[in-house]
Amino acid sequence: MNTQRWTPQAIFVYRHPVDMRKQIDGLATIVSMSLQRDPADRSMYLFINRGRRAKGSVASEGLQRYNELYQIEARIKTLSAEEKLKVRQAEALPHWQSFIEWAKQTQAQGVRHPGTRDALSYLIKHAEQLQTYCYDGRLPISNIKSEHVA
Repeated sequence: MNTQRWTPQAIFVYRHPVDMRKQIDGLATIVSMSLQRDPADRSMYLFINRGRRAKGSVASEGLQRYNELYQIEARIKTLSAEEKLKVRQAEALPHWQSFIEWAKQTQAQGVRHPGTRDALSYLIKHAEQLQTYCYDGRLPISNIKSEHVA
């Protein structure tokens, strides 16, 4: 019996609601076409159910917090780098602090779903790197576009 746990190299969130009846083939198509990633790589992909039936779940809470960060970015996308930096410092950083504190508390309480547990661990472990964009208005919130260049 293999007792080693699988650890994702990265976690990607598809922010649009998905009809989960698509099953694995439909989700793999979203990963390859929309996210322009290889569905067989060692990454974890998170999807939001179109019906959002799991409203009270830890995963849905985490996705909601993550989406709020993207909403800030959507609102400031036309601003200069200096203006973006100011907004990120005033709005995104406090949100990140709250998000990470919530993740630590949630992890300490215990999470049953292994994928959610892994996502929380990844968030906590890489919290500093995930916030790098908050200190430089020129950086995007995600590096996904730069990963497609290689």
